[in-house]
Amino acid sequence: MSKPFSNRSELLFLYDVKNNNPNGDPGDMNRPRLDEDTRKCLVTDVRLKRTIRDYLQNYESEEIFIREVQTEEGNVKDVKMRVNDFLDEKELKDIKNAKELEKIGKEKVLNSCVDIRLFGAVLPVSIKKDKEKEKKGSITLTGPVQFSIGKSLHPVRENPISLSLTMATKKDSQTGSLADSGKQTIRYGLIGFHGVANEHAAKHCNTSADDLNRLIRGMWLGTKNLLTASKKGHMPRLLLKIDYKDSFFIGDLLEYVKMKPKNGKEIEYAEDPSDYILKVSKLNEQLKKHEDKIESVHYKIDDRFELSESIYNAKVFNEDVFKSTKSN
Repeated sequence: MSKPFSNRSELLFLYDVKNNNPNGDPGDMNRPRLDEDTRKCLVTDVRLKRTIRDYLQNYESEEIFIREVQTEEGNVKDVKMRVNDFLDEKELKDIKNAKELEKIGKEKVLNSCVDIRLFGAVLPVSIKKDKEKEKKGSITLTGPVQFSIGKSLHPVRENPISLSLTMATKKDSQTGSLADSGKQTIRYGLIGFHGVANEHAAKHCNTSADDLNRLIRGMWLGTKNLLTASKKGHMPRLLLKIDYKDSFFIGDLLEYVKMKPKNGKEIEYAEDPSDYILKVSKLNEQLKKHEDKIESVHYKIDDRFELSESIYNAKVFNEDVFKSTKSN
């Protein structure tokens, strides 16, 4: 396995959503999550990680630990069973206690699962030998990549869409009936995520520079490939990665970018990237201020996304970063 990455990195990721629900709240009839005071749309880091996991599994054939796996009987495996998936029968037979299972299980899971190397996890384990009492333990891994909760850069407007069923729902009905709750969406939202990749945690999770490239592909290409009915309408617009020389990082990158409306529209009524530009002057001030602590700045931008000025001292990502090292 490649050696752990050694530079701290910071990430800024922007994508937009049109007439869709970026992250429904199951406790509120699956409506989009909104901050009641600002009317900004919220998206959990769990949602972004799911996007990354699904892309890496489905498009790059990577092993993903946090996913639904069924037993031969059709039941969903719990975490303890998933850990055992990565040990062969002889290893399981030779393991004497929970501590040994923790050590071997940790090594096997990290070697196999990119999502654990990136995001970490707390994995309970247990072992029972013959008639002995079950012995329990856990594998605790703090992942090097952590995201803050995502949010829209502007207040959004909800847009519930009524759905008409095409098949009759009752005997002798002539037509389909209107779905009760319809589809809960927002008209438009530019969603932003801020993340940090910690080089110290990378040592404990064996997280390599190649793994960070997998993360970047998962963010950009995973978002672009959200093609299900519930998530279609997502498009990545800007991805920025800052690599530092030491453990310093700027922080709060989302606070240094701002949408500036054009075409006479108020920002709340933006419906497309053509309705605004992204002001990056304050971001550039930070990049200049801390230039001596920065190793490099790379970015990828969508052709339809307009910035107020070039990002200071930044280079476009090499396109090789967005090419999978695995064939499907």
